[in-house]
Amino acid sequence: MRVITLRIAADESYRAQAGWEHTLRQTVRTVSDIYERQFQIRLEIGDIVPWTSGQDGFDPRRALDRLISQVPNGADVLVGFSYKKCVQLKRGLGLSFGDTAFVMTGCPRTPWSVEAADAILSHELGHLLGAFHVPAGTRSVMAVAGGAADDFDSQTTRVIQLMRLRDFRQGVAGIDAEMRKHWRSIYAEGHAEREANPLATALRNAGLDHERRGALDAASASYREALDVDPSLARPHADLGRILAAQGRLDDAAKDLRRSIELDSLTPGAYSDLGLVLARMGRADEAIEALREALRIEPVDLRSRLLLAHLLAEQGKADQAISEARFAARTHPQVAEAHLHLGLLLTHGGQTDQAVAALRQASSLAPGHAGARVALVRTFYLGGRYRDAWTEVERARSAGQSIPAHLLRDLAARMPEPGK
Repeated sequence: MRVITLRIAADESYRAQAGWEHTLRQTVRTVSDIYERQFQIRLEIGDIVPWTSGQDGFDPRRALDRLISQVPNGADVLVGFSYKKCVQLKRGLGLSFGDTAFVMTGCPRTPWSVEAADAILSHELGHLLGAFHVPAGTRSVMAVAGGAADDFDSQTTRVIQLMRLRDFRQGVAGIDAEMRKHWRSIYAEGHAEREANPLATALRNAGLDHERRGALDAASASYREALDVDPSLARPHADLGRILAAQGRLDDAAKDLRRSIELDSLTPGAYSDLGLVLARMGRADEAIEALREALRIEPVDLRSRLLLAHLLAEQGKADQAISEARFAARTHPQVAEAHLHLGLLLTHGGQTDQAVAALRQASSLAPGHAGARVALVRTFYLGGRYRDAWTEVERARSAGQSIPAHLLRDLAARMPEPGK
């Protein structure tokens, strides 16, 4: 008998329902009985903890992210319950080959054939055990349109039997090569259309975890394995491109980023990363083209906007560069870096008064940002406002910030430091 311990997190809306704890325990007991009969798997509640899901009307993906950030998983599996309204038609979410699921029990009627929470929990637990959405027309708890909590088709049954002993905490890394091969053969028999391969998705997510920890070689291996499972995926190519760029392999990075765009022109960040890579390669015109495409997809992408402004300035297109920087500062009014870049470009264009205003805004947003203070001193110096420049030098010193020696020498050559 495999025993899976659950940490249950009930949000404020679920806890507001009369008899909520009894209902929750009954739901888990019902699904446990089903899985015990079918797969020799028993569910046991380790503890029930509160969590705050926030505003009404959210989707399961955001709710799951919020759950993971708030509640540490001290059991095999973490399951969140909510009575909030949902958007779209989703009633829950389980991370394929993961250890966390989310169940929404208060949604209006949807195409699910069974409305009960036990059907949703059974479905999402299936995902954690590697089960996938079955082909349309298949009667199963794993159908996209849902099914009874105890309705397991042949594919789902074989997958859960294959994965019933997996260590949830190891994620996809806990599934050996032979198990992956077996799972892939079952998946190849048929699955729901227009959905990403869950094993490939889990491998990509593992790569992202490795990348966040700085383990770039392990991340690359996960991304490549994801592409081996499903070569049609665009995002792992973009992920590989990002890592290759960080490793200085710019030609290879550009190839993977272009391949990502070929597969899906709307891949988040691919055009932006490609623009950065091309800029580093000295291919400014191509970089500008890629960055403009990135901004067509996501107009408020600050990194792309500032890099575009920088490249335009390098090409002598000062007016266009300043226009791009103004847009960045306008759409990101609380980001010091946006105002700093605008101020630097205005300084270069000889627009001293406007440059000072932008740089003061940057300095006020980030008082500890020495770059903004140095830029102010330089702007006053270039504009012939030497007394103002020395005032900023004194403010910098009072804040413990240093000014480059060469700038101080140039300033002193124009006007000796007051009081010295």
